[in-house]
Amino acid sequence: MIVQGMTDWKIPGLATIVVKDGQVVFQKTYGVKNLVSNEPVDENTLFNMASTTKAIVAIAMGMLVDDGKLNWDDKVVDHLPYFQLSDPYITADARVKDLFTHNLGIVNADVLWTLDSVSTRETVKDFDLLKKGYPLRGGFTYQNIMYAVAGEVIEAVSGKPWNQFVKERIFNPLGMTRTQAIANDIFKVGNYVTPYFDDPEDGMVEVDYGFSDQIGPAGMICATPNDIAKYLTFVVNDGIHKSDTLIRPKTFKYLFEPHSF
Repeated sequence: MIVQGMTDWKIPGLATIVVKDGQVVFQKTYGVKNLVSNEPVDENTLFNMASTTKAIVAIAMGMLVDDGKLNWDDKVVDHLPYFQLSDPYITADARVKDLFTHNLGIVNADVLWTLDSVSTRETVKDFDLLKKGYPLRGGFTYQNIMYAVAGEVIEAVSGKPWNQFVKERIFNPLGMTRTQAIANDIFKVGNYVTPYFDDPEDGMVEVDYGFSDQIGPAGMICATPNDIAKYLTFVVNDGIHKSDTLIRPKTFKYLFEPHSF
């Protein structure tokens, strides 16, 4: 079925990992990471984790809650004084937990990062040009940039860039040795997949890597099948790695509760 799906969807290479009852019960790689070299995907090949990154950033914020350095209901401006939106009320009342729930009331702003690669601070600053679309917590608009803000909060509170924090508190304890929080770093460590586009006329065409590290906490982590298996096992085990509780059960449970209504 997997091989047939790769043919049907024209997927050069992929990895499949199944975790059940706290154990990896199936893990296998398929295909190639580059259609020219035909190098096979292996257990150490880096794939972009896309928005799975968001869950890791939420776990990292939960760890800071456990550390007593912030609370989910803290106002964002109390940790990031430069944080500003077009609506002064939303600016003043936006809470840390609101950064994760896509309901701040501001219209979509993905064009800010898809068309430019300015710094995170500049991207967040430009976000204040976006108009209010609905009342605070009164609707839903997917917001990648708010996860970049969450990364800024992690740095402000912990004193470490978000990528360093997740490496020290999540990747290292789990043994995710090849995972990269800065997507551009895959070129330094090697063994990564190549992106392609299925052009109606030219077939599978290699395209540029879509890295946007200025909003890295929203979707730029890259990981290998081996590392993803370790992460999935950690999640299935409710935030416990072997006998080490990396995040308190109460906090981990909070991450999976509904927060938008």
